[in-house]
Amino acid sequence: MGEIGDDVRRLEHHLTAVREFAGVDHRDDGGDVVIGQGSGVPHPPIVPHDPFARLGAMAEKTVAIVGVGTVGSQVAQLATQAGWTVIGIEKDETTAAAASERSGVQVGTELKDAAGAAIVIECLPEKRDVKHAVFAEVGGLAAEDAVLVTTATALSVTDLALSSGRPNRVLGLAFPHDPARTQVELVRPDFADQDALEAVQGFLTDLGREATVVRSKPGYIADGLLFGYLNHAVTMFEAGYASRDDIDAAMRFGCGYPVGPLALLDKIGVDTAYDVLDALYATTGRRLHAPAPILKQMIAAGHLGEKAGRGFYTYGDEAGDAVATEAREDIRPISTVGVVGTGTMASGIVEVFAKSGYDVVFVARSEEKVAGVQA
Repeated sequence: MGEIGDDVRRLEHHLTAVREFAGVDHRDDGGDVVIGQGSGVPHPPIVPHDPFARLGAMAEKTVAIVGVGTVGSQVAQLATQAGWTVIGIEKDETTAAAASERSGVQVGTELKDAAGAAIVIECLPEKRDVKHAVFAEVGGLAAEDAVLVTTATALSVTDLALSSGRPNRVLGLAFPHDPARTQVELVRPDFADQDALEAVQGFLTDLGREATVVRSKPGYIADGLLFGYLNHAVTMFEAGYASRDDIDAAMRFGCGYPVGPLALLDKIGVDTAYDVLDALYATTGRRLHAPAPILKQMIAAGHLGEKAGRGFYTYGDEAGDAVATEAREDIRPISTVGVVGTGTMASGIVEVFAKSGYDVVFVARSEEKVAGVQA
């Protein structure tokens, strides 16, 4: 009973302090607390919830981006278009100048420039030591209620949050590798504050992006599935299982993907893909994520993809126009295609060739089967 009595006394003490702070004069006859004009602070008016309210006017609509590479530039451009003030930060003057030209925003070299931002987004390569060092430093200089965000997909957001010294203010964010897609993954560690989540959701809404909130797991959803697939395609290419063009064509025409895996790796960046796979493999131990040896060879040769002018494909002067290294010529012109069967695969082949302008002849077991094929 003594412990309960002590708890009650401590509770009464806290209630007394709250009443004094809020200006409570007395209780009414029913025992309810009445807010009066006592010696305390006037009761604050009820205002709409604003997750940035505690940050101050200077920080509102200000985002700092640490690492203005492929992803950082994408975020910087979107944020600028949405009316946010963008503070870009890179490791040295040379890198900063290139990043500024690429992103169209001012880029400096001092992490302390992030001190006045409402949101700080780290967009550095998937290297554990580098990211942890940045979070440890940014955690000590950012505004007290600023939200820190990492774009790491292969590393633990929870671990990075702990290294910041303010784990309740850290979230993860994964942008799609195709800038035209609007769905992003927002990672919320178990201990992250609700207002931190709402602040980043509001930021993404300004950017015209929709967030899917996921748990803190290496790879999240998209990258956890995507990079294993990309790595397997590289392994098939390296083993001579099929040519580069055939692998990409199989996934574009056979599976309906908008771009083949090797062309997509060129867009992502061979070096970026290697870092993600290496980090995923270190975390999961799955052979699926062990980087194919040829990736490291390509990095050493400077064949990093579109940004370097050469990767699995070579690229001309016009950005994004892949030029096949070995141009193919048809052995003879094709005008008519014959298909035997009317099952799912046969029907799909008939439809694809018909829509491409070829004359298609197909053989079926009955008139009813013929009627079910769309040519």
